[in-house]
Amino acid sequence: MLDQDRELAKKSLYASYIQNGEFKTSAQLLTNKIFLKNPLKALVEEKYGIEYEEFTNPWHAAISSFVAFFLRSLPPMLSVTIFPSDYRIPATVLIVGVARLLTGYTSARLGKAPTKTAMIRNLAIGLLTMGVTFLLGQLFSI
Repeated sequence: MLDQDRELAKKSLYASYIQNGEFKTSAQLLTNKIFLKNPLKALVEEKYGIEYEEFTNPWHAAISSFVAFFLRSLPPMLSVTIFPSDYRIPATVLIVGVARLLTGYTSARLGKAPTKTAMIRNLAIGLLTMGVTFLLGQLFSI
């Protein structure tokens, strides 16, 4: 919105200030002042209630990606090492499927989105990924 129509973004921020209880004059002054400094930060923080620096730090993104990758790798790794060889593949598919359902549920709840859709989508993508990986492994005898 900011790139396409700066005035529309300004009006949106102004309306957000009014909605939050500011008087028209102070809302106009705040809008003009903030648009001189960092309009994107103002829109994100005031309109959506998100702390701008919290979501734009590349180190936070890198660390959270590492932690997420590590935690997501535990269920299949443990199922492959714990179960006997006859049960490894079905147990891994089952455990990863349950983990994907839980991840879909959690992400939907945190994002205030419909949980059923997120769970089904997450499970379907996980099963498809595992299926393709398994087929490629079989194809190349890995």
